[in-house]
Amino acid sequence: MRSMEEVIRRKLLKLSVLILALVALLSNAGMLWAFGGYLRESRKEEDLELVRTVEAVMADGRLENTERSGLMQAANQLGVHVQLQLEDAVVLDSLQGRGHGMMGNRTARLEQAVLVYKEYSLKVPGLEGLVLKVGRTQGWFLSVTEQSFILGMNLLYLGVFLLALGVVAVTGRKVSRQLSRPVTAIQQATEKIRRGDYSGVELAEDSTLELHNLSGAIQELARQLAKQEEIRKRMTTDIAHEMRSPLAVVRSQIEAMMDGVLEVDHERFARLDGEIMRLTKLLEDLNELSIVENELYTLHRTRFDLSGLVEESVERFGPMYESKGLELRKEIRPGLFFHGDPDRMAQVLNNLLSNSCKYTDAGFARVRLEGTEQAWTLTVEDTGIGIPEKDLPYIFDRFYRVDPSRSRLTGGAGIGLAIVRKIADAHGLEVEAGPGGTGGTRFALRHKSNQ
Repeated sequence: MRSMEEVIRRKLLKLSVLILALVALLSNAGMLWAFGGYLRESRKEEDLELVRTVEAVMADGRLENTERSGLMQAANQLGVHVQLQLEDAVVLDSLQGRGHGMMGNRTARLEQAVLVYKEYSLKVPGLEGLVLKVGRTQGWFLSVTEQSFILGMNLLYLGVFLLALGVVAVTGRKVSRQLSRPVTAIQQATEKIRRGDYSGVELAEDSTLELHNLSGAIQELARQLAKQEEIRKRMTTDIAHEMRSPLAVVRSQIEAMMDGVLEVDHERFARLDGEIMRLTKLLEDLNELSIVENELYTLHRTRFDLSGLVEESVERFGPMYESKGLELRKEIRPGLFFHGDPDRMAQVLNNLLSNSCKYTDAGFARVRLEGTEQAWTLTVEDTGIGIPEKDLPYIFDRFYRVDPSRSRLTGGAGIGLAIVRKIADAHGLEVEAGPGGTGGTRFALRHKSNQ
């Protein structure tokens, strides 16, 4: 396979040859057309000069032998057949009595050629009806000077064509290299990405819009993949840590009880059960995330009372907030229905309310549902620790946690919000996170009907 630079160079060369050949042909055709016009005017002037000469030599009504020979010689030099007729009588015929040598050869060619005649009425005193007929060959009978001129022009066109072809070959190589350089750089960058090397993928700015956009897209792809790789590595570490911690606690407690170091009582069994439940919750979240990310994942849609669903969720989470000394407020528009999966929508609310409760130490949280069935907004806003602006673009990514140490203390593994986004996407809802008006975080879920 040829390189892109060679392909571009070959195509440029072929296109240039075609254009140069077309320009040369059109220029040559234009030159011949203009030269033909010049020849027509020149031949016409020659005919008129013959008319004036005949009128001058026959001004006394006679045509002497010397003058006759001069007219025949002039006709032969011009390469024309001249006849001088008075009524039906031929006074002069340039083809009769031809000479030898070059003049004889021209006359012989005229006799064999098909001639086209033009007639001119002569004004000679006493010779009314005297006509001069001038016959020329079809096409052009070119003199040596005229032939040399046409040959010179053709050679000039050929020289210009070859010179232009050389210039195109040199500039085409340079242009093809300039055009292929950014594509080659992009190919090298994608090869680095294919090998898993996302660092140092920097592409130079290009003035071509498409190449500029493509370079920007590849650099952004490299950054996103690097971010995902970082998240993946952190995820592996976090999952291992999340599973190791409860298992280590359970193992140490059981070993201590088996060795008789610790007494077997209800409190210790409850502690072990809590660690097992923590591990179970992590596995359930992982399983839930794999389900909603599956391409075959489907919703069980039905028209349900969204307002009632939000009310139930708020009532269910009330005690959890009260246990932390928090207030859970609600502003719910009644009678608002939605066509979706009620179980999955309840899961979204559970994850948002659970997340809000974990990261709010004082104050309150507010759940608000407003709008109409065609366009509604559901928000969960709190007075918690908030989310730094730099983390907002990644807050819905799998296993992303703003503060890993705090998340481990609260039992978070960075899965709940990823599930929220997947379920929202499946319903065609917009979900976003941002700073709340109360200083914490505000999560918004929006629906807008296409009807």
